[in-house]
Amino acid sequence: MTQALWICRLAVFLALMPGHWLAAALLWGAGDCWRRWAGRSGQRLLDVAMDPVLVRAGMACVPLLLDDAKAKGKANAGFSGPPWRRMLVLSPALRAGLDEDQRAAVLAHEAGHCRLRHEEMWLAGGTLFWAALLGGMAALGDPLLMPLAALAGWGIARLSQPLLAALRRRWELEADAYAASIVGAAAMASALRRLERINGPVRSPFHPPLEERLSRLSAA
Repeated sequence: MTQALWICRLAVFLALMPGHWLAAALLWGAGDCWRRWAGRSGQRLLDVAMDPVLVRAGMACVPLLLDDAKAKGKANAGFSGPPWRRMLVLSPALRAGLDEDQRAAVLAHEAGHCRLRHEEMWLAGGTLFWAALLGGMAALGDPLLMPLAALAGWGIARLSQPLLAALRRRWELEADAYAASIVGAAAMASALRRLERINGPVRSPFHPPLEERLSRLSAA
């Protein structure tokens, strides 16, 4: 599905460029929103024990969903849907492997991402990048120079990866701090330790190492 989406968007861009570069950029952003906000079809959860956490996080009306589509057997959680129709998603492994306080901490962490608008900032930044790139390509006017502009844009995107990774790591720490303000730093630290025991160490440039996250929580 992801490959088909990219192919369709590329075809649309070739048809629109260079006269309608802004429309092309907006379509790119709309495609990212659709990919991230597509609804889930998992099982609806009724977890009364989590209601106070969601109330304190300002997400009392947000439904819980049990779904393993993205977790792929790991203990994980996230959220889906547009900002006006959020759903917090738990994997079966997370629900079975964490106790009540740890699950509450994970939900509060995901609620932190929602409340701090991290996803919206990420999508808006991507749309602005493509608007600038495609606008620059359109300003060149010469179709022969457009491949060079596209190559330059690809290079800029690659070189910016460390900065983007640092931004995402910062957002993870902010979500940890938000969760600590809801359920306490000890519960958030316990959840992080338990997740690492179940899933193994997280090897992603977008997530800080466990030691850094625990250090920030202990200093809070």
